[in-house]
Amino acid sequence: MATGAAYLLEDPPALSQERRVLELLDIEVAGSVALSSNRLVYFKMDSILRGRDKFLCLEHKTGSRFSSAWVAQWIQKMQMGVYSHVLHCLYKQEDVHGVVINGAFFHDPPKLRRDGQPYANSSDNEFHRVPVRMALQQMEAWHQDILQWMDRIEEDHDRLSHQSEGDAVLHAFQKNTESCTRYGICPFLNQCSIWSNPLQHLQDVPRGFKIELWDPRDKEYVQATMEL
Repeated sequence: MATGAAYLLEDPPALSQERRVLELLDIEVAGSVALSSNRLVYFKMDSILRGRDKFLCLEHKTGSRFSSAWVAQWIQKMQMGVYSHVLHCLYKQEDVHGVVINGAFFHDPPKLRRDGQPYANSSDNEFHRVPVRMALQQMEAWHQDILQWMDRIEEDHDRLSHQSEGDAVLHAFQKNTESCTRYGICPFLNQCSIWSNPLQHLQDVPRGFKIELWDPRDKEYVQATMEL
Protein backbone atom coordinates (compact mmCIF):
# COMPACT_ATOMS: atom_id res chain seq x y z
CA MET A 1 0.00 0.00 0.00
CA ALA A 2 1.29 3.45 -0.84
CA THR A 3 1.96 5.73 2.09
CA GLY A 4 0.71 8.74 0.16
CA ALA A 5 3.96 10.67 0.61
CA ALA A 6 5.18 9.92 -2.90
CA TYR A 7 2.01 11.37 -4.38
CA LEU A 8 1.46 14.19 -1.93
CA LEU A 9 1.44 16.89 -4.59
CA GLU A 10 0.86 14.94 -7.77
CA ASP A 11 -1.67 12.62 -9.34
CA PRO A 12 -1.05 8.86 -9.20
CA PRO A 13 0.10 7.41 -12.56
CA ALA A 14 -3.22 5.74 -13.32
CA LEU A 15 -4.80 9.21 -13.50
CA SER A 16 -2.04 11.57 -14.57
CA GLN A 17 -0.60 9.66 -17.54
CA GLU A 18 -3.89 8.61 -19.05
CA ARG A 19 -6.21 11.37 -17.93
CA ARG A 20 -7.80 11.79 -21.35
CA VAL A 21 -8.68 8.11 -21.72
CA LEU A 22 -10.24 7.56 -18.31
CA GLU A 23 -13.52 5.76 -18.74
CA LEU A 24 -16.27 6.34 -16.19
CA LEU A 25 -18.00 3.00 -15.64
CA ASP A 26 -20.35 3.76 -12.76
CA ILE A 27 -21.20 6.51 -10.28
CA GLU A 28 -22.95 6.29 -6.91
CA VAL A 29 -22.59 2.51 -6.80
CA ALA A 30 -24.10 0.70 -3.81
CA GLY A 31 -24.71 -2.86 -2.78
CA SER A 32 -23.34 -5.70 -0.71
CA VAL A 33 -20.25 -7.87 -0.98
CA ALA A 34 -19.53 -11.19 0.71
CA LEU A 35 -16.82 -11.45 3.35
CA SER A 36 -17.43 -15.12 4.11
CA SER A 37 -20.10 -17.74 3.54
CA ASN A 38 -22.45 -16.08 6.03
CA ARG A 39 -21.35 -12.45 6.27
CA LEU A 40 -21.92 -9.44 4.06
CA VAL A 41 -20.75 -5.84 4.21
CA TYR A 42 -22.74 -3.04 2.58
CA PHE A 43 -21.09 -0.21 0.68
CA LYS A 44 -21.63 2.91 -1.39
CA MET A 45 -18.86 4.08 -3.72
CA ASP A 46 -18.64 7.44 -5.47
CA SER A 47 -17.39 6.02 -8.76
CA ILE A 48 -15.63 3.20 -10.60
CA LEU A 49 -13.32 4.12 -13.48
CA ARG A 50 -10.98 2.44 -15.92
CA GLY A 51 -7.67 4.05 -16.83
CA ARG A 52 -5.37 2.22 -19.20
CA ASP A 53 -5.82 -1.43 -18.14
CA LYS A 54 -6.51 -0.71 -14.48
CA PHE A 55 -9.74 -0.26 -12.56
CA LEU A 56 -10.03 2.14 -9.65
CA CYS A 57 -12.44 3.78 -7.28
CA LEU A 58 -12.29 7.58 -7.19
CA GLU A 59 -13.61 8.67 -3.80
CA HIS A 60 -14.38 12.36 -3.22
CA LYS A 61 -13.54 13.88 0.17
CA THR A 62 -13.41 17.44 1.51
CA GLY A 63 -11.23 18.96 4.18
CA SER A 64 -10.40 22.27 5.79
CA ARG A 65 -6.60 21.97 5.58
CA PHE A 66 -4.37 19.75 3.47
CA SER A 67 -1.61 18.12 5.52
CA SER A 68 0.38 14.92 5.92
CA ALA A 69 -2.07 13.92 8.68
CA TRP A 70 -5.00 14.31 6.26
CA VAL A 71 -3.18 12.07 3.79
CA ALA A 72 -2.25 9.48 6.41
CA GLN A 73 -5.78 9.02 7.73
CA TRP A 74 -6.88 7.12 4.62
CA ILE A 75 -4.15 4.48 4.68
CA GLN A 76 -5.79 2.25 7.31
CA LYS A 77 -9.44 3.23 6.82
CA MET A 78 -11.78 0.26 6.90
CA GLN A 79 -13.82 2.03 4.20
CA MET A 80 -10.90 1.97 1.75
CA GLY A 81 -10.46 -1.75 2.32
CA VAL A 82 -14.13 -2.35 1.54
CA TYR A 83 -13.82 -0.46 -1.75
CA SER A 84 -10.66 -2.37 -2.67
CA HIS A 85 -12.45 -5.64 -1.85
CA VAL A 86 -15.31 -4.68 -4.17
CA LEU A 87 -12.85 -4.00 -7.00
CA HIS A 88 -11.12 -7.34 -6.45
CA CYS A 89 -14.49 -9.09 -6.60
CA LEU A 90 -15.32 -7.36 -9.88
CA TYR A 91 -11.99 -7.61 -11.70
CA LYS A 92 -8.85 -9.70 -11.92
CA GLN A 93 -6.18 -9.02 -9.29
CA GLU A 94 -3.67 -7.71 -11.82
CA ASP A 95 -6.26 -5.30 -13.24
CA VAL A 96 -7.04 -3.52 -9.95
CA HIS A 97 -5.28 -0.21 -9.30
CA GLY A 98 -7.00 0.55 -5.97
CA VAL A 99 -8.68 3.56 -4.43
CA VAL A 100 -7.80 7.19 -5.14
CA ILE A 101 -8.93 9.92 -2.75
CA ASN A 102 -9.94 13.05 -4.64
CA GLY A 103 -9.50 15.73 -1.96
CA ALA A 104 -11.02 19.21 -2.22
CA PHE A 105 -10.15 22.01 0.19
CA PHE A 106 -12.24 25.14 -0.09
CA HIS A 107 -10.95 28.46 1.25
CA ASP A 108 -12.06 32.08 1.18
CA PRO A 109 -10.67 33.96 -1.84
CA PRO A 110 -7.08 35.05 -1.07
CA LYS A 111 -6.64 38.70 -0.15
CA LEU A 112 -4.68 40.65 -2.75
CA ARG A 113 -2.14 43.42 -2.39
CA ARG A 114 -2.42 46.62 -4.40
CA ASP A 115 -0.26 45.09 -7.11
CA GLY A 116 -2.77 42.27 -7.49
CA GLN A 117 -0.57 39.62 -5.90
CA PRO A 118 -1.90 37.56 -2.97
CA TYR A 119 -0.51 38.14 0.51
CA ALA A 120 2.02 35.63 1.80
CA ASN A 121 0.54 32.41 3.25
CA SER A 122 -2.85 33.09 1.67
CA SER A 123 -4.30 30.12 -0.15
CA ASP A 124 -6.91 29.53 -2.79
CA ASN A 125 -8.96 26.35 -3.19
CA GLU A 126 -6.81 23.22 -3.29
CA PHE A 127 -7.28 19.84 -4.92
CA HIS A 128 -5.09 16.84 -4.11
CA ARG A 129 -5.24 13.16 -4.96
CA VAL A 130 -3.97 10.42 -2.66
CA PRO A 131 -3.69 6.77 -3.71
CA VAL A 132 -4.59 3.99 -1.32
CA ARG A 133 -3.31 0.75 -2.83
CA MET A 134 -3.30 -2.55 -0.99
CA ALA A 135 -1.26 -5.64 -1.84
CA LEU A 136 -2.83 -9.07 -1.37
CA GLN A 137 -1.22 -9.57 2.06
CA GLN A 138 -2.60 -6.22 3.16
CA MET A 139 -6.02 -7.24 1.86
CA GLU A 140 -5.75 -10.42 3.93
CA ALA A 141 -4.92 -8.35 7.02
CA TRP A 142 -7.89 -6.05 6.30
CA HIS A 143 -10.10 -9.12 5.89
CA GLN A 144 -9.11 -10.46 9.31
CA ASP A 145 -9.67 -7.04 10.88
CA ILE A 146 -13.20 -6.62 9.55
CA LEU A 147 -14.16 -10.18 10.51
CA GLN A 148 -12.92 -9.57 14.04
CA TRP A 149 -14.97 -6.38 14.26
CA MET A 150 -18.02 -8.36 13.17
CA ASP A 151 -17.21 -10.99 15.80
CA ARG A 152 -17.24 -8.26 18.46
CA ILE A 153 -20.57 -6.86 17.25
CA GLU A 154 -22.18 -10.31 17.33
CA GLU A 155 -20.74 -11.01 20.77
CA ASP A 156 -22.11 -7.70 22.05
CA HIS A 157 -25.57 -8.47 20.66
CA ASP A 158 -25.42 -11.86 22.36
CA ARG A 159 -24.48 -10.26 25.70
CA LEU A 160 -27.26 -7.70 25.29
CA SER A 161 -29.83 -10.45 24.73
CA HIS A 162 -28.99 -11.85 28.18
CA GLN A 163 -29.29 -8.55 30.04
CA SER A 164 -32.22 -6.70 31.57
CA GLU A 165 -32.97 -3.42 33.32
CA GLY A 166 -32.42 -5.19 36.63
CA ASP A 167 -28.66 -5.46 35.99
CA ALA A 168 -26.44 -2.92 37.70
CA VAL A 169 -24.30 -2.32 34.62
CA LEU A 170 -24.48 -3.01 30.90
CA HIS A 171 -21.92 -5.59 29.76
CA ALA A 172 -22.35 -4.97 26.03
CA PHE A 173 -21.13 -2.30 23.61
CA GLN A 174 -18.33 -0.69 25.59
CA LYS A 175 -18.01 3.09 25.48
CA ASN A 176 -15.50 4.88 23.31
CA THR A 177 -14.39 7.27 26.03
CA GLU A 178 -11.71 8.86 23.84
CA SER A 179 -14.21 10.58 21.53
CA CYS A 180 -16.42 12.47 24.01
CA THR A 181 -14.84 15.81 23.08
CA ARG A 182 -13.46 15.10 19.61
CA TYR A 183 -16.10 17.25 17.88
CA GLY A 184 -16.90 19.55 20.77
CA ILE A 185 -18.51 18.21 23.92
CA CYS A 186 -20.95 15.40 23.19
CA PRO A 187 -24.50 16.50 24.13
CA PHE A 188 -25.08 13.08 25.74
CA LEU A 189 -21.96 13.09 27.91
CA ASN A 190 -23.95 13.38 31.14
CA GLN A 191 -26.14 10.41 30.34
CA CYS A 192 -23.15 8.23 29.46
CA SER A 193 -21.41 9.30 32.66
CA ILE A 194 -24.38 8.66 34.98
CA TRP A 195 -26.28 5.75 33.42
CA SER A 196 -24.38 2.56 34.24
CA ASN A 197 -27.12 0.50 32.58
CA PRO A 198 -28.98 2.37 29.81
CA LEU A 199 -31.63 -0.39 29.77
CA GLN A 200 -32.99 1.20 32.94
CA HIS A 201 -33.72 4.42 31.03
CA LEU A 202 -35.41 3.26 27.85
CA GLN A 203 -38.29 5.67 28.47
CA ASP A 204 -35.97 8.62 29.19
CA VAL A 205 -34.86 9.53 25.69
CA PRO A 206 -32.39 12.45 25.97
CA ARG A 207 -33.52 15.70 24.38
CA GLY A 208 -32.09 16.01 20.88
CA PHE A 209 -31.50 12.29 20.49
CA LYS A 210 -32.93 10.76 17.34
CA ILE A 211 -32.68 7.52 15.43
CA GLU A 212 -31.89 7.67 11.72
CA LEU A 213 -31.79 4.50 9.65
CA TRP A 214 -29.76 4.70 6.43
CA ASP A 215 -29.50 2.04 3.76
CA PRO A 216 -26.66 2.78 1.29
CA ARG A 217 -28.63 0.91 -1.36
CA ASP A 218 -31.54 3.35 -1.19
CA LYS A 219 -32.52 4.04 -4.79
CA GLU A 220 -32.86 7.74 -4.07
CA TYR A 221 -29.11 8.05 -3.55
CA VAL A 222 -27.60 5.55 -5.99
CA GLN A 223 -27.34 5.12 -9.73
CA ALA A 224 -26.29 1.45 -9.77
CA THR A 225 -26.60 -1.48 -7.37
CA MET A 226 -24.75 -4.79 -7.19
CA GLU A 227 -24.69 -7.83 -4.94
CA LEU A 228 -21.30 -9.54 -4.97
